[in-house]
Amino acid sequence: MLGLPPLLSRRSLPVVDRSPVPTVGQRPSRAIPATLRLEARGGQSWVRVERLEGEKVLDTILEPGQSRELALGSGLKIRSGRPDLLYVAVGTSRPQPLGGVSDLDWYEFRP
Repeated sequence: MLGLPPLLSRRSLPVVDRSPVPTVGQRPSRAIPATLRLEARGGQSWVRVERLEGEKVLDTILEPGQSRELALGSGLKIRSGRPDLLYVAVGTSRPQPLGGVSDLDWYEFRP
C-alpha cells in the first residue's frame, strides 16, 4: 500500500480561494465599508454622533463647508442643533439635509 506524503494528507490540503475570478477588463470587487458623510452648508451646525449603543463618536460644531466622514459600522445616530444646515450622505449617495430647522430628534443610520 502506498502512503500519501504529508503534503497531500487531508489535514494539510491548501485552502482554495473560491472567489470569482474577474474576466479580462473587469476589476475584482472588494467590500467597501459604508461611511457616513456630514457636511455643514449655509451656517454653523452643532452635531453629536453616537453609536447605536450610546458611545459618543463626535461632538463638535461644523463650520460652513466643513465636512467629516465616519465609518458607519453597525449603525450611528445623529442629533444636530441646526439639522436644516447639516447635510448627510451614506456611502456614495447624494447629501440631503438631516431635517427641518425644528427637527431636533435623533436620526439613526444603519448599514
